[in-house]
Amino acid sequence: MPNISAQEFIQKLATDANFRSQVGISHDMQLDDFQAKAAAAGYNYTPEEILSAAEAQHGGALSDEALNDVSGGLASSRIKVTITIEF
Repeated sequence: MPNISAQEFIQKLATDANFRSQVGISHDMQLDDFQAKAAAAGYNYTPEEILSAAEAQHGGALSDEALNDVSGGLASSRIKVTITIEF
């Protein structure tokens, strides 16, 4: 697999339906599922890298609540963050 940044990976998912299908990514899925699918296809990114790339695609910042969730601000042992990729 080519070594591409998380932002390039998100952009490729957004613009290439064949690539999206090969990786098994849907437009709206849980972060842990997204990360697992990407890793299975040979693309290993941290949750922070994925969220930053998705944020850049949307052109906006994460909400304070989402930032707290990602940084471990919840008492829960399992944090669910959904990312949406526009395509």
